[in-house]
Amino acid sequence: MREVKSSLVVSSLQFTTIYNLQFTIYNVHECIKFGWLMRGLVVFGFHLIGETVFLLKSLYQLGFVRFFGFYFWIGGTQQNLHKRKVMI
Repeated sequence: MREVKSSLVVSSLQFTTIYNLQFTIYNVHECIKFGWLMRGLVVFGFHLIGETVFLLKSLYQLGFVRFFGFYFWIGGTQQNLHKRKVMI
């Protein structure tokens, strides 16, 4: 009777250990997948920023975007204020 009980305890412990190990491996796999997903989203975001800058630069060089002229006008205004001894 004792041998039967002890073998049942050992087999249930083995099953629990194997189940926990499989569950841990599954969690690690999911964490790695999530990490790669986040990395991909960050890289894709930087790619979109680069594409946008390239597009705006190209449009500016062709004369379609006037925003950069406005930006440089603000810079010129600040330089003129410093020449007049007005501190911002």
